[in-house]
Amino acid sequence: LVNDADFDINNEIQDLNLTGDILTITNNAGATDIDLSDYRETVVGTGDISVVDDGNGNYTVNYVDGDNDDQNEIELPTGGNIGQVLSTDGSGTYTWVDPDSGAAGADGEGFTGGSYDAGSGVVTFTSDDGLGFVTGDLRGADGADGEGFTGGSYDAGSGVVTFTSDDGLGFVTGDLRGADGADGATGAPGAPGAPGAAGADGEGFTGGSYNASTGVVTFTSDDGLGFVTGDLRGADGADGAPGATGPAGDPATDDQTLATTGAAGQISITGGNAITLNVNDADSNASNELQTISRSGTNVILSNGGGTVSIADNDNNSSNEIQTITSTDGSVTVTPNGINYNLSVPTANGAETIVEAAPDTDISVTGTGTSADPYLIANTRPDIFYPPSIEVDVATTGTGRTIDLHAEYLAQYGTPAVVSAGAPTAIPTYANNELYYYVTYYDTTVFANVSVNATGIMTYDVIAAPTDYNTLINVVFVAQ
Repeated sequence: LVNDADFDINNEIQDLNLTGDILTITNNAGATDIDLSDYRETVVGTGDISVVDDGNGNYTVNYVDGDNDDQNEIELPTGGNIGQVLSTDGSGTYTWVDPDSGAAGADGEGFTGGSYDAGSGVVTFTSDDGLGFVTGDLRGADGADGEGFTGGSYDAGSGVVTFTSDDGLGFVTGDLRGADGADGATGAPGAPGAPGAAGADGEGFTGGSYNASTGVVTFTSDDGLGFVTGDLRGADGADGAPGATGPAGDPATDDQTLATTGAAGQISITGGNAITLNVNDADSNASNELQTISRSGTNVILSNGGGTVSIADNDNNSSNEIQTITSTDGSVTVTPNGINYNLSVPTANGAETIVEAAPDTDISVTGTGTSADPYLIANTRPDIFYPPSIEVDVATTGTGRTIDLHAEYLAQYGTPAVVSAGAPTAIPTYANNELYYYVTYYDTTVFANVSVNATGIMTYDVIAAPTDYNTLINVVFVAQ
């Protein structure tokens, strides 16, 4: 135990006590009392207002009117009409008057003038109540140079003024000339002026020509302004009246006949003249221009000095020009002289024929053409097509369902419902291992876990019934 000297556990317990404004502590006769009056809030009333303090910090405020009549403070003169206002003369006399109809009041006291001293920047104000005053320097610091117009120009032809400025705010006016004034009275005639200098030669036409076949006139001028007209002949006039019929002709004189006397070159026409044509062949012999060709032995002869040509065989052997060609070993032998020409060629193996794809096509060619490596011609553009449309049962949900896409394709391509005239009854098809199968789209709100194997078996789950008729699965076949 802790010894507190007097073994009294209660005499250490003290209390605070407030009496009036004095704060004390119990069980300590030597403790100093504390005066709290300086911290007390005092509320007092004046005039008709009184304050009652209950000693616990609560105050009651009372107002006494004196005569306890809350109406006798409002006293208005009797009389007055609707719309009038109350006016006073300032001495306690009130009257009802029309608005703004009272006598003018005395001049108010106020400023009566002012002056500015540009040299000092000071303004001096005067007033009729002696309250005038003088300001300090109001000029302030000099401002930056102002932006303003730097010039202008007037265009007499248009009446427009163009203003320029150093702040880019220049502008152009409209036409400032105004309307023309009325003509003034005619002045007295002036004295005749001195004769003017001779004017320059005027520009004008220098000539023209007419083309009777086209009806066109071409004008020329010394200022280059010549021109060509159109056809000026006008339309053809109407046909004139037919003339009188001439006398009948003489059939005896109108018929003419060609004739000759038989003399060389002589020809005449009845009722006309006769001429002699020059048919002279120099020797006047009509037969010496005819030649014959003949053969004498190995010579060919042209008559009348035409000359002779030899057709001799040189060796006079008519049989040695006949030869035969034989081939037994890939070489060629020419007889009878026995000359042997080697024309042997390699044994044919198929590579002698060159097969190439045409440029810019979808065809490729591989191989060398031999039996060991034959040519292979292929279509480089894939054969892509959509299989026929089929119905998929989605009335109920389910998993692991399958469709044989290739079998559905064969069923419709193999037995089409309608065939055009002249077409085969079946469409050519691929085997199931000759195609690639693709699912390009399916409705994920209806189908899930969609897959397709190498032979066209598609597996899928139906997870929900469709909400409209746009639920699809798109399938594409590609030929391998």
